[in-house]
Amino acid sequence: MKRIAIAVLASAFVCSLIATWLGPRVIVWYFTPPAGMAMTFNAGQAVQWGMDRLVEAQLIGAVIGALGALVISFIVVRRKGKQAASAATAAAPSAPTTTR
Repeated sequence: MKRIAIAVLASAFVCSLIATWLGPRVIVWYFTPPAGMAMTFNAGQAVQWGMDRLVEAQLIGAVIGALGALVISFIVVRRKGKQAASAATAAAPSAPTTTR
């Protein structure tokens, strides 16, 4: 369970970093600021709006990374459990038969 938690946290952190790096480019490419912010002298509102979108991108990236790592970890644990169970049944000696 400790390995799964570490994998989930590490993946969430890495995906947050990727979202931080890609977030501004995606925001500029995909979104347009709300009406009234484009041609205004009050740049604070536009900056606040952009930073809000960046934080949303970081949170979404962290959640996607954490869920992805969680799913992959459970798949790997399940496969290892099945392999261990099949190895244990194959290696188990059969009961000796006694004939008299």
